[in-house]
Amino acid sequence: MSENTLVSVKNLRIHYCLHNSTVKAVNGVSFDIRKGETFGLVGETGAGKTTISLGILRLLPDPPARVIEGSIEFNGKNIFTATEAEMRDLRGDQISMIFQDPMTALNPIETVGDQILECVELHQKLSAAEAREKVYEILEMVGIHRERYEEYPHQFSGGMKQRIVIAMALVCRPELLIADEPTTALDVTIQAQVLDMIQKIKNELGTSMLLITHDLGIIAETCDRVAVVYAGQIVEMGTTEQIYENTLHPYTNGLFGAIPSLDTKSRRLVPIEGLMPDPANLPKGCYFSPRCSRCMEICRQQEPPLTDMGEGHMCRCFAVCGKGGTADA
Repeated sequence: MSENTLVSVKNLRIHYCLHNSTVKAVNGVSFDIRKGETFGLVGETGAGKTTISLGILRLLPDPPARVIEGSIEFNGKNIFTATEAEMRDLRGDQISMIFQDPMTALNPIETVGDQILECVELHQKLSAAEAREKVYEILEMVGIHRERYEEYPHQFSGGMKQRIVIAMALVCRPELLIADEPTTALDVTIQAQVLDMIQKIKNELGTSMLLITHDLGIIAETCDRVAVVYAGQIVEMGTTEQIYENTLHPYTNGLFGAIPSLDTKSRRLVPIEGLMPDPANLPKGCYFSPRCSRCMEICRQQEPPLTDMGEGHMCRCFAVCGKGGTADA
């Protein structure tokens, strides 16, 4: 783990062990997040993106979740060997998360100011006046006047609630911000405002960010590097420019084909045929093979390795990388 690496995920496998089946949610995922960068995880619903983020925070439901293999290091410390007390100190202070739905993240019977204040009181040794002033500062940083400190969540619109959740996540100036589809419930105009605000504050605080989304437009606007996730595996990874300008994996090409474009005269989008495989019954070989137009016999029999195609652009595909492949990164 280099000095510039904040988070290092290595060969992570997470299963949900149910009464009559085992859901293989994450299947050998490896990636690093560097200090100050924004790293994106993109893929369809059910690809395992949120499970990866909950693994970093060690908030997986136990049972049924089980970490079968792998490690997650944050600033050189293995998350899975940390004590629960150490994790409580870490969460909200050094690692924070913006959840998808602000309505479920906010307590309806507490004022928004007190909910943010609780984060400060848990992690920072400040006087009551200093802590309250810190809450005022973060509220104004996300565009909410300090006079609204005493108001309750139901008195705010959806976009304003999301700003409050972002304030809660950033008030302690974390080193890593995990944003799990932070704009899903917002309209397009508010979505753009919230993303601009997150990016601005992230740059001001020097925070690294893991952005989870299924929206390739958001990835293009905010991320430095991207990993495309399918059925719990990374199928393509590289810089944003590499992914957008030199798309390699058939699944990534399929995602781009489903996006409207002003550059073409096509009357219809091109969807990816078929559905995401059942994680409790994954296909043999390449998980994408049942939906892939470039599928070969080897794809149905062997799992392709994640191969470096040059300059750190990784791809997991026999049709693209050939049958020789290098070991997983």
